[in-house]
Amino acid sequence: ERGGRAPAGHPSDQPFDEAAARVPPQPIPDATQKHEDELLEAMEASLRDGRAQKELWGQYAKRAEELLITMPLEKTLRVLKALVLAKHRGADIYTHLGAELAKEVRNASSTRLCQVLHWLARAGLRDQTLMTLMGNETLLRLSDDFVVDMHIEVLNVHAKLEVRNPRLVSAVLRDLTPLCAELSRDQVCAVAPVTVMNVLSDQARIAYLSRCAELGMGLPARMTRPAVLRQFRLLEDCLRLDYHPTSLPNVVQLWLANLKAEADAQDVIEPVPLTQTEEDIFRVLREELDVAVAPVLQDGILTLHLVMGKAVLEVLDSHADYYVTPAMGGQRLLRAETKLRQRLLWRRGWRVLSVDSDEWTKLTDDMYKKDLLEAVLHGGGGSRRAPQHPGAGYDQPH
Repeated sequence: ERGGRAPAGHPSDQPFDEAAARVPPQPIPDATQKHEDELLEAMEASLRDGRAQKELWGQYAKRAEELLITMPLEKTLRVLKALVLAKHRGADIYTHLGAELAKEVRNASSTRLCQVLHWLARAGLRDQTLMTLMGNETLLRLSDDFVVDMHIEVLNVHAKLEVRNPRLVSAVLRDLTPLCAELSRDQVCAVAPVTVMNVLSDQARIAYLSRCAELGMGLPARMTRPAVLRQFRLLEDCLRLDYHPTSLPNVVQLWLANLKAEADAQDVIEPVPLTQTEEDIFRVLREELDVAVAPVLQDGILTLHLVMGKAVLEVLDSHADYYVTPAMGGQRLLRAETKLRQRLLWRRGWRVLSVDSDEWTKLTDDMYKKDLLEAVLHGGGGSRRAPQHPGAGYDQPH
């Protein structure tokens, strides 16, 4: 028998079955739960043992798709985390995970909600519908049990996924900005440079940078952990080369100048070696095209590979450099961190060219590889222009 009023949120074009709605959820069969546990144990054991073969994780992803529909949130999150850490490149499984997570958002704890946001950002899953659901749920809870670290995580996720939710971001900034003066060192480190550049308002940015200056983040350089020092060197680069300028307080300008001076003098960065794909491209450039190419060059905080004069060839990876975009019909969008890196290269005077790693690995003959590189070098294929920001650079202290 159908009758009564449908609850809020029920689709208006679908009949509401009140009797069915009162039926309690059915327990998951023990055999199914056992299969779920076995899959998770196998995935996590492979991670511990360093087994990251593409074929193996493709099998795990296929099996996970079959089991996701019955998994609770905790297990779904473990699947997502394992796939991200294994750098699995299949977009379909991430789309399935997003659809399952959307069903669980409302009943998740605030801590679990932030964990989901964190791993979605790591996966690069840019699903606007899912993020709108999660954003609305987060907005409802901000004033209840969201601590400072959770506010920071929400901003980081919005920066890394380039998600637009002005109401939520404004509410988080309204809560967080007055607290910037009390942030701990760990909390200051938790704010990603891309968040400082792309999400913080001018008021929040100045408050955050003032706290960084007060704490002397990255100073003295020789006593700062390398990962922390590199994070604040990257931030200094961003502010100097790619910032919509607001007049920064003198104490911030002095901190940035001291950080740059000390880091340039004392921080020795070991360049990241070429990947297998980059080594193959280097071989073809040198042997087939007779191009003068430097395999590795360190330019400040940035390691450049495949440098030809003032041009640098960036090899873009489907996992690390592109979002998973289920609603884009196959169109791929560069991640925020990748675009920020490319902007910094442009600001430093480099011409940035790009080759897609997956496209390259499909080519089995040097003739086709040579044709692809000639198109990139001479036809501009793969190169992109830097987005122009007026008046880049911060004022130096007088």
